[in-house]
Amino acid sequence: MGKLLAVAKAREAELEAHRSTLDQQRSSSSQAAAEAEAEARAEHKRGEEARGELWQRLKRQAVMQAAEARELQQSLSLNRGEAEAARQAAAQEAHHLRHALSQSDVRLVEVSNHLRSAEEAHVRQLVLTGVIATKHGRKGKPHPRHVRVSQSLRRLEWGKPAALVGRGGGDDEKRSVDVGEISEIVPGVATEVARRSGKGKEALFLSVISPARTLDLEFASAELRDTWLRALRHWRGVRPHGTGHMGLLLGRMGLQPGYTGLQPGNVWLHPSSYRAAASLTHGCRPRAQRAHGRARVHRLRCLRRLRRVRCLRLLRRLLSRASQAAANARFLHSCRLP
Repeated sequence: MGKLLAVAKAREAELEAHRSTLDQQRSSSSQAAAEAEAEARAEHKRGEEARGELWQRLKRQAVMQAAEARELQQSLSLNRGEAEAARQAAAQEAHHLRHALSQSDVRLVEVSNHLRSAEEAHVRQLVLTGVIATKHGRKGKPHPRHVRVSQSLRRLEWGKPAALVGRGGGDDEKRSVDVGEISEIVPGVATEVARRSGKGKEALFLSVISPARTLDLEFASAELRDTWLRALRHWRGVRPHGTGHMGLLLGRMGLQPGYTGLQPGNVWLHPSSYRAAASLTHGCRPRAQRAHGRARVHRLRCLRRLRRVRCLRLLRRLLSRASQAAANARFLHSCRLP
């Protein structure tokens, strides 16, 4: 009986010890759970704070991006307005350039016409006045001759100078050659007569060559020779087309230098002016039975037609230059704008 009590007491003490151990474990476990719960709550709180901070940062970024988008839109609208203003300024500048170009072309045409008229008047006065030059022939000695162009501007004449005629040097036997017969006007010693007489004096010689004969002239100086070379070549290039303004205008339109008058069917035209000049030259020279007044009216009518043709050509050239200037302005504008 005593053993059983002792065993029971020992078992009770063992159970008490086990219970105390369990109580300690429970207390430690509850403490650990409380600490874990506190840590979880702290972690949740930190997560909430981080989430709130991230949300605030995202909101700030969204506001900043919206502000930047508004600024970009405003700048784009300003750039569009600037581009439109620049385009309008370029168009206005191109218009001014076209106007200035047309004005400069008109002034250039006027100046060139004035210079051409002055040059033609000077050449006309020079060839009509003439010059004293030494003529070399196939026979006889060289002798001075007065070389000039006739009043009709159709023939090149030479004869004794007025001083020799006045001193009893004989009759003034003038000789001449028609401008249509002249094939060349060359400087230097280009003919047999010139080569025989002009050794060492090539800069002073000038030869007028035709199929029938040659006119070899020696001038006092090389400058005088060059002046008369240019004058005679200009006279030969202009006057074969007829007398007066009508022949001069036809010559500028491209008539053949060998053409000697306004005859129907006897005209050579440059392809670009065939229709205009062919219709204008028909019947320009009146027949013998026509009255002088009717012929004059007909020539004036032809002259007005020619002037209209030239005005149309000038207008087309001005329009072409204006379109080229506009294209250049558009190209500069495209290079200047992004």
